[in-house]
Amino acid sequence: MRKSVLAIGAHPDDIEIGCGGTLLSLVKKGYDIYLVIMTNGENWQCKTKNVRIVEQEEASRYLLANHTFYLNCRDGYMQKDPTVIDQLTEIIQEVDPQIIFTHYASDYH
Repeated sequence: MRKSVLAIGAHPDDIEIGCGGTLLSLVKKGYDIYLVIMTNGENWQCKTKNVRIVEQEEASRYLLANHTFYLNCRDGYMQKDPTVIDQLTEIIQEVDPQIIFTHYASDYH
């Protein structure tokens, strides 16, 4: 049975900054890596959303991610939303992760 990890980040680059090293160490231990990017980071003034997605794809390859899911939520306006909850539920059921990484409860993301 394959072991899997699911990492969920608000924006492109959040996962790599928050737990990239840990994900790479888990790859070495035989885990499959799956990423969820909630928004495309379009509110970041220095880069367009297209650039951020290209950078995320490169980072996903570097992390040896099996798949990256993009939920395309509106950057800066994340709320409890039944549609998003359903999407995340489906991803969790599909991936069946043994470990989930995400932002901590008081993170401003």
